[in-house]
Amino acid sequence: MRRKIRIAVCLLLIAACFSGCGGGVQQRAQTMGLGDAKAVKTRIDYTIYELTFQRDNLNIYGQLYLPAGDEKTYPTVIIGHGFGSTYRNSATDCKAFAKAGIASFAFDFCGGSEDSNSDGDMDDMTVFTESADMEAVLKGIRTYDFVDKDNVFLLGKSLGGQAAALLAPRKSEDIRGMVLFYPYMINMGGRDFDLFGKIAKYEEDVLIVQGTEDKAVPVELSRKTAEAYKSARLVELDGAGHGFRDDEDRKKADEAAIDYIRKKVSEK
Repeated sequence: MRRKIRIAVCLLLIAACFSGCGGGVQQRAQTMGLGDAKAVKTRIDYTIYELTFQRDNLNIYGQLYLPAGDEKTYPTVIIGHGFGSTYRNSATDCKAFAKAGIASFAFDFCGGSEDSNSDGDMDDMTVFTESADMEAVLKGIRTYDFVDKDNVFLLGKSLGGQAAALLAPRKSEDIRGMVLFYPYMINMGGRDFDLFGKIAKYEEDVLIVQGTEDKAVPVELSRKTAEAYKSARLVELDGAGHGFRDDEDRKKADEAAIDYIRKKVSEK
């Protein structure tokens, strides 16, 4: 009988603990201006919340990694994936940012892949719709209380990099900087579209991280991209391929991005 009582008490204590943790997570969501955003996972360094934005009546799904801590606002990075990928591809990056005290929101482009959690069809997706998606996310994310409005950054990968690069000149007052991972800078706008002329209108510092063994985006293309900007730093990862699938390559890329963001924040 006593053993049963002890087990029952233990179960009640565990349930109370989980209830308290959940309450704390939702209470912090309210404090940070996230309202009733659903918390899907909590770790020592961060809590993940689901957020949805809209563009032309299409839902844009993504996950916010909010760092643990007592800060009222955080530098915030908006992350756009490459062609055929999803927000899940950026989980490692988001965790690294959170540990560095940087909030990040990784989202699915509308029609960005067959596995997308956002609305839309791949047949309707272009680099311009992706750029519009990122613009909608940028506008929405800046409404939240946890965001340091002076330090919002774009991070685009592969085709998502071109989408970010096209958006940056039009929203330069709303972003502090931009990071491009292996950006796919092949002209998608037709014969008369001056891609490099368009992206060059963004005059702030840009960080580009590129693998030297990338078969999808040759390192020479990223060198050309860096030259198009008024101020750009190109970090070449020796031997790295497209997507930075090697853990060490991904770590180096994230470290370069974190150093870039921290420097930009300190300059403000």
